[in-house]
Amino acid sequence: MSRPICIHSKYTNYIGWKWAQEERVKFNADGAYKYKGVIATCGGLLYDSYERWIKCYIRKIGPYDDLHAEMWGLYIGLDML
Repeated sequence: MSRPICIHSKYTNYIGWKWAQEERVKFNADGAYKYKGVIATCGGLLYDSYERWIKCYIRKIGPYDDLHAEMWGLYIGLDML
């Protein structure tokens, strides 16, 4: 699930989600916004160590910036638990 990111650097950093450890569940959330805070969205999912989705969500949250979109993603996801 990782993909390389390289922006004019001699080093490559891999970003992505890692699966949950054995006999555990994991929660991942993310937020995004369109240029100048026109619209922001967030989403997330809860899954187990067998790569099965347990719960997920996606929501349009309004005119926010990237930080607020990320925080709303965490808040809504934790409230979902």
